[in-house]
Amino acid sequence: MSGFAKAECALGRLPLREDGLRLVLETSLDAVIVMKLNSVVVEWNSRATEIFGWSREEAVGRRVVDFIIPERFREAHINGIQRYLESVKNEAQVRSIELSGLRGNGEEFPLELSITPVQDRDDLLFVVCLRDISASKRAEERAHLAEEELRAIVDTIPAMAVRHRADGTIDFVNETWRGYTGLSLESWNGRGNIAIHPDDLSRVEEAWLAALKNNDPFETEQRLRRADGEYRWHSIRRVPLRDDNGEVVAWYGAGYDIHDRKLVETALRKSEAQLADAKRELQAVVDTIPALIGSCWPNGERDFANEAWQRYTGIFQEKARGMNTSGFLRPDNEAVGDSIWRACLETGAPDVREERLRRVDGEYRWHWVSRVPLRNERGDVIKWHAVGYDIEDRKQAEQALRESRTQLAKAERELRLTLDSIPTLAWRSRTDGFVEYLNKRWLDYTGFSQEQALGWDWQAAIHPSDRPALRDAWLKMLATETPSEVEARMRRFDGAYRWFLFRTEALRDESGAIVAWYGTNTDVQARKQAESALQRSSAYLAETQRLSLTGSFAWEVVGGHPFWSDETYKILGFDRGTKPSFDALIARVHPDDRALARRQIESIAQGANNLDSELQLLMPDGKTKYLRIIAHRVRFESGNDEIVGALIDRTEVRTSQEALDSAQAALAHASRVAILGEISATIAHEIKQPLAAIITNGETGLRSLARPEPVVEKAEKLTRRMVADARRAVDIVDGIRAMGTRQASKHAMLSLNDIVEDSMVFLRHELQAKSTSVSLDLALAPPRVLGDRTQLQQVVLNLAINAVQAMAQSGVERRCILIRTVQLDHETVCCIVEDSGPGIDPTRIPRLFDTFFTTKDTGMGLGLSISRSIIEAHGGCIRAENGSGLGGARFTFDLPVANAFDVTSCGTSHPG
Repeated sequence: MSGFAKAECALGRLPLREDGLRLVLETSLDAVIVMKLNSVVVEWNSRATEIFGWSREEAVGRRVVDFIIPERFREAHINGIQRYLESVKNEAQVRSIELSGLRGNGEEFPLELSITPVQDRDDLLFVVCLRDISASKRAEERAHLAEEELRAIVDTIPAMAVRHRADGTIDFVNETWRGYTGLSLESWNGRGNIAIHPDDLSRVEEAWLAALKNNDPFETEQRLRRADGEYRWHSIRRVPLRDDNGEVVAWYGAGYDIHDRKLVETALRKSEAQLADAKRELQAVVDTIPALIGSCWPNGERDFANEAWQRYTGIFQEKARGMNTSGFLRPDNEAVGDSIWRACLETGAPDVREERLRRVDGEYRWHWVSRVPLRNERGDVIKWHAVGYDIEDRKQAEQALRESRTQLAKAERELRLTLDSIPTLAWRSRTDGFVEYLNKRWLDYTGFSQEQALGWDWQAAIHPSDRPALRDAWLKMLATETPSEVEARMRRFDGAYRWFLFRTEALRDESGAIVAWYGTNTDVQARKQAESALQRSSAYLAETQRLSLTGSFAWEVVGGHPFWSDETYKILGFDRGTKPSFDALIARVHPDDRALARRQIESIAQGANNLDSELQLLMPDGKTKYLRIIAHRVRFESGNDEIVGALIDRTEVRTSQEALDSAQAALAHASRVAILGEISATIAHEIKQPLAAIITNGETGLRSLARPEPVVEKAEKLTRRMVADARRAVDIVDGIRAMGTRQASKHAMLSLNDIVEDSMVFLRHELQAKSTSVSLDLALAPPRVLGDRTQLQQVVLNLAINAVQAMAQSGVERRCILIRTVQLDHETVCCIVEDSGPGIDPTRIPRLFDTFFTTKDTGMGLGLSISRSIIEAHGGCIRAENGSGLGGARFTFDLPVANAFDVTSCGTSHPG
């Protein structure tokens, strides 16, 4: 809380006796106003009169906002004051704000206001203290202008100025600094090291930290990165700013670009070092260059020989001085050489020749020797300078070159012989395309002579239709200096044309320039025929795919893009411009099958070897296509895997299959109706039995109720029996209705034991009538299967009735049926129906399940065929054999155990 606010708060707590209040108000250095809740003035001190120009008499009784607040602020001020007054009715709160005031003469000025609530007996008053802050505001503006002016000055000086806090962090950089580094003050984030060259950073940081610790001025030279990324040398100096107590409160620094000075200093040091090195090198050059260097006086006597001369001759400097130069020539040339040298000394003419000079080991080596005179201003010879270069290697190279040329000519002859003997047509041309040689095999093939084919005349052997394209390709190779290949037909000597591959290669020198062209013509007639055959094969394949509604595809697993054949595009309904992709395929798959399609693609991408699946496609016209996809993985020796497969449009097959399924369903229904006819006596007996029980129980119950003292408990018990018998009759009727009604199959989770037991209900009377006993050997809690109850009951009934009829027809005395359920493994359960009949003729077993094949006199041959269709539709298989434990036939059908996926899809309906 400010001092002004604290004083105002204390004033608010004074007891409001009128004489004491007046004394306090008049002694205050600030304008003090006391007002009511409705902001009407009740007291106004003299300081308020001085500030606002209104006397106490003029102010008391008026609302403060009506005469001390500018008109444009009054409405907002009234609302704000009212909210404040309402919020502090019962709280002693001090509020201080700045606002614009209005003097009596209409002048506006800045004003600081604080307000405190005061409770006076029954009234809530508010003490308002106001202070004219015009002077402080003007002072702030002058300070701000001065600071801006100082910033402008600092920004214009041609040096990088920076200010650091006492801890060394940056809080200001001038425009020169920002322009040089290209960074804003915010980018510096208080750190000064982000633009320092990495090689200077640790040195500068260490020195700067030491200066901060000791409060000593800091000075260094460092490289700073310019906005364009270039580092330039700068001289950096920072000095501390201290307060009255000598404590450092800030650091001021400046940076000056000294890069050019550093370059000059570096260049100067380098120049001085180079000068010293040059002197040493000049001294050493003569001694180290691989040449014999010396000098002679005008009379021919030697006065200097370099180290190379000394090493070569074995004579050191002291002994060499004064020696005659002709003493190192071969004896057979010494007199001639000495004569030439003497003549040069007399005439002053240079002496340049090749001589063999004796080496320290006695060997004579060829040297190129040059002696030239050094003359003074008058033209007199004052010294002779001589240099000798060992040209022994050059002489040997020249000899080798001569021998090489001889060998080259021999090699050229051998090359021609080689080209003539290789089993291909070869030729050579100049850089301008002029053919200058064709091998013997080329000439033999075409029947041309060398003269007939040279230059550009070889084109006469090219098929007229291919000649322009071949010539253009050859000219393009010459222009671009790029070897290439082209195919054309060449005429054989007998007039037959065959396809050839023209392949060229450029012969280049050491600089890369072409010096000749070599080419071969390779017979590719067989390959062209194979390509033609391949094209025909591809056309046959495409037509086969079109006719069979089968498309092919391929996909290189690692980094490859899918490939679709034309028929695949057609089946999927895409034009050839569509890029093959899995996203496009998934978009075409029916929404019901998309999750399955994604899982299968992911499975084969992760390593599965085979894929065999059926999917539905939803075409753009709203129609549905049924698609079968077959694919397998192919592994190449390179290690790459590729998925190759086929898409088969099974829409027409599916439509035909649905028609066939409908017909089979009709036959199955007819078969069930026939079975119901065969077991009608059993059905009547099974229905009659519960109905008779209902009648008996009903009559007994009525008698119990008709007694003088009705036996209600007994009647209730009899009624419950009637209900149970009625439900039993309903279940029998429902089962008969299901057997006799043609409806879509409904797959559900079923117990094979329940299927067998429910089926036996329909056969009870039939078995008794045919003197046949049935035994059940059911597995203990076998796993459930997914299937249609009515269809599976039809299979069990059909097998059991066939057994009953077969035993009755054969006349066997002991008639027994054994029905077992067995769990073969964790994936399969089976039902086995065995009888004690005569068995099956082995020759008829292969055809037993064929449609319209029967072993009974009155049979239609549909029962077993329909049973097989039902079992296969459920994913199982059915078979027949002899060797039953009862001595007769054995029929077995297997069904797959339901899995988790079957459980989620058990509501699926199929025609049946």
